[in-house]
Amino acid sequence: MSEQADWEVMLSGNPQVLRHISEQPFPQDYIRVWGGIDHWNDCLSDHFSFNSIYFNGLTENEVWLVAYELISLLNGASELFERNYQKHTIHAIALKEVRLNHRERVQISGLLKRPRALNPMVSQKQLINGLKTSTAVGLTILATENEDVYLLLKFLDLNDGWVGYYKLLDTIKTLEKKKGIKAVRVAAQETKFRNTANNYELSGFDGRHGFLDNANANTAKIMTLDEGHKFITGVVKSYLELAYPKLFKFSE
Repeated sequence: MSEQADWEVMLSGNPQVLRHISEQPFPQDYIRVWGGIDHWNDCLSDHFSFNSIYFNGLTENEVWLVAYELISLLNGASELFERNYQKHTIHAIALKEVRLNHRERVQISGLLKRPRALNPMVSQKQLINGLKTSTAVGLTILATENEDVYLLLKFLDLNDGWVGYYKLLDTIKTLEKKKGIKAVRVAAQETKFRNTANNYELSGFDGRHGFLDNANANTAKIMTLDEGHKFITGVVKSYLELAYPKLFKFSE
């Protein structure tokens, strides 16, 4: 039965971010990143890898699925802080230094849940260490067990455009009702956001309605995609602060 240390998921992406994660002294086994050093030439490199406690006892196909999911959550968490974030991608997976056949990513919806090897107390400690490593890593760990965080990160990863942003806002409204909270947003900005996202003439093929439906739309109150990203991520951050007050306090 293969263990975490037997696996190596080779990554491409933002080397500065991966280097930061790999150099942090806070132990956690959800996404253990290493690399960035060319030992042969005694210099830095952009080659990084990771493995996960989730890989323990999994088959080759299952490791591909879980690795893709963890990176999807990490990318979504990173998109919360930077639009068009340079996403991490998997270019190979090795088992005991033997590369496996490549598997295409398959979209599957569902929580990874807490690793069987971790009890709740240890899992919570590793979550705190993940947050100390980076907010994105902490959010990724939190999203493995909490559906609301999972949905927020998946929407941020899967779609950078008005359709995805609008679905994210709708999702937040549903989550707010379940939690009994109300994320902070300026009403005028939300109106501007909705006007743009719903208008074919403004948001083009990302618009949620057809051409004729928007023939007489008010084009005065519009947003750019950068403004839309800032608005929707601001709402997400406010939601996280209210839903998990002991974990998050974002500064603008």
